[in-house]
Amino acid sequence: MQWASTLSSLPSLYQALDACVSQVQTQLEGRRVDLVIAFISPGFSGNFQWVAPFLAERLPTSLFLGCTGGGIIGAGQEVESTPSLALVAASLPGVDLYPFYLGPRDIPDLDSRPDSWVKALRIPEDVQPDFILLSDGQRITDLLQGMDFAFPHRAKIGGLVSGARYLFGQEKIYSEGTVGIGFVGNIVLDTVVAQGCRPIGPPFKITHSERHLLYALEDQPVLEVLRNVLSELNDRDRELARHSLSIGILSGEVGGSLFNVPGGEQTATGTFLIRTLMGISSEGVLAVGARLRPGQMIQFHIRDGRTSSEDIHLMLSRYHAENGQQARGALLFSCLGRGEQLYGVPDHDLNCIQRYLGPIPVGGFFCNGEIGPVGSETYLHGFTSVVGLFRPKSDADDL
Repeated sequence: MQWASTLSSLPSLYQALDACVSQVQTQLEGRRVDLVIAFISPGFSGNFQWVAPFLAERLPTSLFLGCTGGGIIGAGQEVESTPSLALVAASLPGVDLYPFYLGPRDIPDLDSRPDSWVKALRIPEDVQPDFILLSDGQRITDLLQGMDFAFPHRAKIGGLVSGARYLFGQEKIYSEGTVGIGFVGNIVLDTVVAQGCRPIGPPFKITHSERHLLYALEDQPVLEVLRNVLSELNDRDRELARHSLSIGILSGEVGGSLFNVPGGEQTATGTFLIRTLMGISSEGVLAVGARLRPGQMIQFHIRDGRTSSEDIHLMLSRYHAENGQQARGALLFSCLGRGEQLYGVPDHDLNCIQRYLGPIPVGGFFCNGEIGPVGSETYLHGFTSVVGLFRPKSDADDL
């Protein structure tokens, strides 16, 4: 297995493609190219029809998917303002790939049998792949729930298009839906999901809620509980809470984790799924960006650049402690709200990956939403970085 990551900011899409493909061929050293993923700035949109034919001619053995991004990641850079093109390519001996496209109307009902999802995704029966997903976001929650139902305990990572709404799947360009690829064989996809928050106050049990409305915690009015939590904070954290207060919901089974290796052990840290606090009514009811149930445990969280930095460092250091530097390549799906505007420095999350995992090829984009697991379930996140790390099960190239 070998990966390549290339990026070009040349003003012509043709020139950028030519430069990136040449770099791919150099980095892969003549190996067969099995997969190419393109992340493209929307400024090139007048010429998108060139991309698939160009790649088919120059890299004829590869499957191709991609999307537009408001910021592009590749070749050791996070480019947030200059129109750019990044290609991530891989030689994947012993790996079977299953590309697919689903329009919003192609997604089965949530009460459908698992084989309906298998058929919709064109995955052979009895195959349990991991997935990369690029989507415009329509019905994405239904899609993720259905895929978790049909393919439990398999990793699903990706992001929502940004900057413009263009998706690429083989020779076609789509303005809606989801393109993706499933893969099985001599490959492992590990995931690190850094939501960039830290808790304030203790966990509380929900004792009264209706759908996304939160009324009471531990039989106390929720606003009274929140005021007590805020009163214990220092001035800096109290100010942060005015602008970045979120709700963490204990995810799935107790002991689930943001730091997650599908099919393997899970750490005991980062067990909360972070969701936005949407508002507070005049009656003191909190509106939360998730369906709530009495009996769930929640904890208030806050976010800032320092916290986000500490979080991704923690997640990646824990991954490194468990797995070392086995990853051959990585995909990074980072929120548009992160990057230099959050950290004050460029390439922050990308540099974190390479600090802990070495100079592996990394590509991706800045998303309108990030897809990744928390515990055993897959969610659409915000203000998050989802890292997919690829390594072989075996180093034998002829498996």
